[in-house]
Amino acid sequence: MVFKKELRGDMKVKDIDNLFMGSMKFNNANENDFEVLVVDEAHRLNEKNLYNMNTGNQIKNIINAAKTSIFLIDDKQKVTIYDIGNVDLIKEFAKEFNAECEHIKLKSQFRCNGSNGYLLWLDNLLQIENTAHFDGFDYEFDFRVMDTAVELQNLIFQKDKENHKSRIVAGYCWDWLKDERENTFYPDIVIDDFAMSWNLANTDTWAIDENSVNEVGSIHTCQGLEFDYVGVIIGKDLKYRNGKVVTDFNERSKDDKTLWGIKKM
Repeated sequence: MVFKKELRGDMKVKDIDNLFMGSMKFNNANENDFEVLVVDEAHRLNEKNLYNMNTGNQIKNIINAAKTSIFLIDDKQKVTIYDIGNVDLIKEFAKEFNAECEHIKLKSQFRCNGSNGYLLWLDNLLQIENTAHFDGFDYEFDFRVMDTAVELQNLIFQKDKENHKSRIVAGYCWDWLKDERENTFYPDIVIDDFAMSWNLANTDTWAIDENSVNEVGSIHTCQGLEFDYVGVIIGKDLKYRNGKVVTDFNERSKDDKTLWGIKKM
């Protein structure tokens, strides 16, 4: 929705909408209906969605529907238990369709000022992989660890005054009451003196809405978007124990549907 709003300009709504289609739209497509399909966040592709609707293997559907399919993918960024997108699976299905497959690695990101060092440093810090940049990174990034959520909130509010491109985000470790979803003043997230609402009462364009700095967005809500400053509240699902960074899905909110069914697995 953010990209639609930013790119629309003088285009008609139906014209811009036709450029952005959900991954479930291609299960009934004919072979090579499209010249090119660009699939962002391809690691989020699945066979069933959050509502357990069987749409068929979306990777196969997309390869079948287009003469050329471009998958932008990061195997480390899966979100739900239904996400199946990965490089090996794409290669496997490409072979099944007798399609030529080329794997190109994107080495940097504009949102990080083109600094590979920063990305590698983060991977090392979070123990995703060992890198050569364990002791720091290039360029002038303002990276801080705050002692309290209130300090973080005050700093982001201050930075947002510059050009309204600062936001607070968190993982789904705090519940949200159904009856208070539309109440932007209801404190869903309470940490000592800190109290803020999830962005549930806001629009689908929370990331660029003028007053959305007053609500907490999900780490998934802002995925793929850019801000000048981001304040990240880390919940109890990410821990540091005996020298290791570990994740604990038991600490996720019961209202988070992305992991429903994981205990049975």
